[in-house]
Amino acid sequence: MELTSENYFSQEASAKYLSVSQYKSFLNCEARTLAGIKGEYVQKKSKDALLFGSLLHSWNEINVAFVQFQSDHPELYCKTGKNKGQLKSNFKDVYKLIESIQDDDLFTKALAGQKEIIFTANMFGVDWKICIDSYNPDAGYITDLKAMANITDTYWSSEYEKRIDFIHHYKYDLQMVVYSEIERLANNRKDNLVPYLAVATKQDPPDKAIYKGFLYYKDVLLQEVSENIPRIIDLKAGLQEPKMCNTCDYCRSIKKTQIIEYRR
Repeated sequence: MELTSENYFSQEASAKYLSVSQYKSFLNCEARTLAGIKGEYVQKKSKDALLFGSLLHSWNEINVAFVQFQSDHPELYCKTGKNKGQLKSNFKDVYKLIESIQDDDLFTKALAGQKEIIFTANMFGVDWKICIDSYNPDAGYITDLKAMANITDTYWSSEYEKRIDFIHHYKYDLQMVVYSEIERLANNRKDNLVPYLAVATKQDPPDKAIYKGFLYYKDVLLQEVSENIPRIIDLKAGLQEPKMCNTCDYCRSIKKTQIIEYRR
């Protein structure tokens, strides 16, 4: 199967390839992820948040894609009232964010290069797929663009029993290491390209930051991935039964009522 921008997110591609988002999804809930791969379940996500991110990424790709995306998504615009035909207020923030990026030389430099470049490679016995937002091998780096609510939030981690930053919480550090490693394997490269995470917030005015240093944790993060891969391979092959997390929307939709003995 040859991956393109048209079939990258298809059910067939999800079944054949492992992606970072699918890997993280398996860690969160095996049952929900496997149901999604089989086409038995579509995860509910915030439509506005998805549109915001997609609109920003279409701008980063090429101007034509940015214009086309707006044309293909009339839900971005007000349908009635005095603002009919204008962008909804929450999407106007995309333009404020873009303007802030364009006025920032360092951020603009981080986003330089080829756009939405797809690579595949076998790592730990499974075929992976990645799509790099900005690919600049001549300059020695790759960049992933993220739009966040803010960059100062922390999240409670039961694993570490403390609050952790958003990069650790969403496993963006793992994503950047895997992206860099899959690109290296796909191109038979000796050394990794430096992965940057370029983050801009939806605040008014937007906050911005570019994070680096992920390769310092390459060995630890890839070791973590290698330990989880055998079970994921078995799950996708139907050799093991997926575990339910019992808390996500999918698990709530299929689990049966239980009587629970209450203890304080």
